[in-house]
Amino acid sequence: MTNAFVNGKYMAAEDACLNIEDRGTLFGDGVYEFFKVHNGKVLMTQEHLDRLRYSASELELTVPYSDEKIGAIIDKLIDTNGLQYGGIYLQLTRGAAHRIHQFPDDCTPNFFIVAREMPPVPQSLYEEGMAVLLLPDERWKRCDIKSLNLLANILAKQKAIKAGVDDAILYSERGITESTSSSVLTVIDGVLTTTPLGPWILPGITRQAVLELALKDNIPVAERFISKEELTAADEVIITNTRSDVTPVTTVDGQPVGNGKPGKITRRLMDLFADLLK
Repeated sequence: MTNAFVNGKYMAAEDACLNIEDRGTLFGDGVYEFFKVHNGKVLMTQEHLDRLRYSASELELTVPYSDEKIGAIIDKLIDTNGLQYGGIYLQLTRGAAHRIHQFPDDCTPNFFIVAREMPPVPQSLYEEGMAVLLLPDERWKRCDIKSLNLLANILAKQKAIKAGVDDAILYSERGITESTSSSVLTVIDGVLTTTPLGPWILPGITRQAVLELALKDNIPVAERFISKEELTAADEVIITNTRSDVTPVTTVDGQPVGNGKPGKITRRLMDLFADLLK
């Protein structure tokens, strides 16, 4: 199966390998993107590529291919594998070199893309909603960069799984930031409210699409920090990401959100986003 593109060559992902001194492995010195494949097509390709280039530039990395070339690679992987529903993972690192902290002078970037089928998100998650924990945000201070440094996210996610819930929503001294891999939105007094963009959150592609859909549907939108107390008292809580789109949160720290069921605005946004996928 040819489901990967690695430094200019198509191959099976299982046959691909990188030098053990790749700086992505040694330092997390790299960036990534994840694209959703729905009905054989990648969603919001340009938005993801724009974010890739932003993240790369912040790390002084050069993306080795044009947007058009990357799009063609992704299309070929989808076509070759007959992929209808799944994901495309793209990673760029500074490359392999002897282990030094500063940027090496003679480092060639490593770039790969992998196409995978993925099981569908359980329908029960949309119908019944997610249960989450509230945990301190212990990530680094440049969360706007989609870097490979995800250990704090992983630890928070694992803590949630061990507690028997689906995910964790993170908070800092400013207020709610995001979840371990998703943007967080709330409905407070009829206003769709979410954390403003900045170094404290990733600029979510689905988040932005949902905010635009809400405004077009005359749903009031506010971008501001909210406290833990506001989150737990919110009428509705929503997470958005590339994989699961728009997902209701119905339990926070064991307490129901609103009446414990997906709310009216959440259901409306789910319908609007589903229409966007058609």
